[in-house]
Amino acid sequence: MILRRVIKHFRNQEWTAIFLDFLIVVVGVFVGLQVQNWNQARLAAQAERSLLLEMHTALTRDAAVINRELVRARDLDERISALLIHLQARVPYQKSLDAEFGAVYGIGSMDLDRAAYESLKSQGINMITDPLLRSTISQLYERIYVQVNTTVRIEENVAFEVMRPYFLAHFRDMRFSKSATPLDYDAVQADPYFRNMAAYRRAALRKGPLLVFETALENINNLIAAIENELGDSELEEKNDQAH
Repeated sequence: MILRRVIKHFRNQEWTAIFLDFLIVVVGVFVGLQVQNWNQARLAAQAERSLLLEMHTALTRDAAVINRELVRARDLDERISALLIHLQARVPYQKSLDAEFGAVYGIGSMDLDRAAYESLKSQGINMITDPLLRSTISQLYERIYVQVNTTVRIEENVAFEVMRPYFLAHFRDMRFSKSATPLDYDAVQADPYFRNMAAYRRAALRKGPLLVFETALENINNLIAAIENELGDSELEEKNDQAH
């Protein structure tokens, strides 16, 4: 239609009309490209918000899990410290000591949620438009989460390879992390190997879970705050409404 009109204008040498037709075509193409770009940008922004909401939910759960394990590790540290004092003072056996013995042979477990981050990597991490937020996300999952998982694996190795053989030979009624009753309290109390083992367990807790989990929790909470700042209150309110 426009082409026939342009040809007609050329034949009639209607230059003003030709210019107007050309302008209409150029403007139409420009507007079409702008609409397409706007639509692509809108879809990309929606995908980014959706992924950040998913990550926010996962991080909130992970923070609760790590906080639980941090509380547990602090409790184990306190009970082992009390046990070492009691062993040094040669306190006579009493049933309450079972909880202190149980702390030596105790670990926790956790599974952190990396699904949102793996989804981000598969789609391209540059879909997170804010460079600082993008870097913070990468640091958390690629460094901090790796440290947490490594710490958990080390804890398991310490418990099963170092603690377990001794406890199986010298204790009964073992409840993991809760309690253990010595078969011969006086022998265990006088055994330097057990005292060294308990001291090693406490040192491993302080250099491992207590330090790593506290750092991880701080980093997770910082990222949660950064995501909330990026999304804004309206997005989070909508998410909470849907959750309820």
